[in-house]
Amino acid sequence: MDAMNAAEQQIVVAETNGSTPIPDQDYEDEIVTQYPASEFSDEEYEADEGINKRRKKTGKNLDRPQKQDQPNTQTYSRGLLKPSNHSSKTLQLRLTFGSGDQDILPIIHTRDNWSGGLDLTFPSRESLQVCIGWNSRGSKDIFGVDRETIIRETTTGWDWFYSDIGTRFRGKQQILPITEDIANTYLPSKEMPKTTVLIGPSDAQSTFLLGRGESFNFSSAWPSTGSIAIKQEAEEVSASQANERAPDVPNRVKAREGWIVNLGNKIQCLSWAPNREGSSQFLAIVAPIFDSQKAQFDDGNIRGAPAFTPSPLYPAAIQIWRFEARDPKSGLRKLDMNKPPCLHMVICTEFGTISRLCWCPISVNRDSDDRNDTKTTRPALLAGLWSDGTVKVFNVDLSDSKSETTYVHLKTPAFQVKPPSTVCTCFTWLSPTDIAIGCANGFIGVWSLVQSARRESLAYPEPYLYVPIHDTYILNVTSAYPTYPYIIAATSVGGQTRLISLQDPAAEVVDALRLRIGTQCLIYSPFLRSFITNDEGDFVRLLPLRRFFSSLAALKSRSIITSLATASLHHPCILAGNAGGAVMGNNPLRKLIHSKEKQWQQTWFSHEWINGENNNITPGPVAKFYDGFKAETASLAKGSSAQDKETGHVGMMTVYEEQTAITAIAWNPNASCSGWACAGMGSGLLRVEDLAHE
Repeated sequence: MDAMNAAEQQIVVAETNGSTPIPDQDYEDEIVTQYPASEFSDEEYEADEGINKRRKKTGKNLDRPQKQDQPNTQTYSRGLLKPSNHSSKTLQLRLTFGSGDQDILPIIHTRDNWSGGLDLTFPSRESLQVCIGWNSRGSKDIFGVDRETIIRETTTGWDWFYSDIGTRFRGKQQILPITEDIANTYLPSKEMPKTTVLIGPSDAQSTFLLGRGESFNFSSAWPSTGSIAIKQEAEEVSASQANERAPDVPNRVKAREGWIVNLGNKIQCLSWAPNREGSSQFLAIVAPIFDSQKAQFDDGNIRGAPAFTPSPLYPAAIQIWRFEARDPKSGLRKLDMNKPPCLHMVICTEFGTISRLCWCPISVNRDSDDRNDTKTTRPALLAGLWSDGTVKVFNVDLSDSKSETTYVHLKTPAFQVKPPSTVCTCFTWLSPTDIAIGCANGFIGVWSLVQSARRESLAYPEPYLYVPIHDTYILNVTSAYPTYPYIIAATSVGGQTRLISLQDPAAEVVDALRLRIGTQCLIYSPFLRSFITNDEGDFVRLLPLRRFFSSLAALKSRSIITSLATASLHHPCILAGNAGGAVMGNNPLRKLIHSKEKQWQQTWFSHEWINGENNNITPGPVAKFYDGFKAETASLAKGSSAQDKETGHVGMMTVYEEQTAITAIAWNPNASCSGWACAGMGSGLLRVEDLAHE
């Protein structure tokens, strides 16, 4: 935070010995105001079109003491300049990211690799391949973090898990096996009619029927594209596999490849499992039960405001789906379309509905040190927020490669927190041992998993830091990991977004522009060194870490933003979903570095849902997908554009079906599958696709 304060105050020192004041080197492109340079004369200044001009008065000030032998030094302070106003690109970088090498070099490295034309909207395989093969030499990594710190965090930072403390931590959790029939009571009912899915080219769409737990490969709805080089095909699959898959057209590929899965009900949250460099990728998903199923567990008593009081102990389940990838020869994996996704595990709970899920994102690099340790399960810590007002953490064993689904019941987690006189509302991981949790009373607490494991008591552990951040309900909290994990941002119901440092939360506080409504969308991108959120309208905005008080528009939507994908550690591209069922992607790096650059964005797909009641054509609801959108430049200025006026969109307000909205999006955090993305919808459909283009 000292660097932030230094960036806000720039100093100009003028030695009044008759010479011209010398400006700071960082502001050599700016016009420096000329202050009185002599004690024997007065000067007046008048502004003409923003340029300071000096008009000299005749005469001398005889009241001032005359000291010709001793020069007078005066220091003048001025506020932080606005980078977009008549400044060079070098000055813009210094004002936005800082003047130190640890600030400038990472963003220059990112600019050189990710500001090209191939990565305007979605990441290219070429750039991702370069990102995976980046040189690991040097004292800093690509984010400006000390390599020794990263190595220590990914190795010795997990020592507690492999020690006696970790044994006691895992011993506290009780996970019991159950049957499939019992597990079905924790899942959305299968009695609901199947969903009709329309997908494919706009003039020749295909129809699919999906029940709960069913999936299909939508590449069959798209025709094959032109032939590709045999050499390029050989890099992805072997010659024998290529002949078995498509013997008639061995050198032709599908226009789109991916999976669509029906979860049965609105997808509340989802999260990819990190530290999975193999062919199996795991996705944790929550689809709550229907209101009709909850009715039998609700006694009808009014306990208070639902957001501030615990809910009844509804049954809920975490579904962990497994997606297979092809064996690559270039480092990047594609979806294996010959192996459909399967339900790997169902974790049933009775603590209320689940509103948030997040795996611990810290890497684990201990394989070389623990080859002989076959009893200890590899860390896969999954944290969740339940409607009973608690945050729970438990370890999930993903080493089992059985094809059958495992059904278990989480009776007691390894770690659970419930602050007194309030409920938990959000959380974020800070390290392998620490987790920050936001509460409904405006406080943020930081808990240690190690300290709770050392306690023999089953009572809720106490935080080692518990400070008031907002005046009311905290909607979301996220950390600036890995660049500054001790800096966190939080949004509240009052529309305030606040940045604090856990080193001194009372003094080091910065507020962003207050919104009229609160937002739950808040992520941090280490490539951009910015927090990303949405405003009360239809814009996605960047809040640079060093200019948190001002925002920069990065993406424009046709409807209100409902979800943002967790920022990737392998590329700077972002994904945003809206209430109209569209998922848009763009790379805001060019706009962030230079505000005069055009902003490109592209729609991944659009989804529309209609109710199938009183319909003799389909057995149930209908979901339609629109694909094939081209990249476009968007006007990021507020107000109606000329195109909107021509198309008649001015002043229109659209009310969408709840099932049409995009409710959750996520990038795959693993390097070999960093181009994979998934999107969950209110209709219960999940779409998984590799967005990395050739």
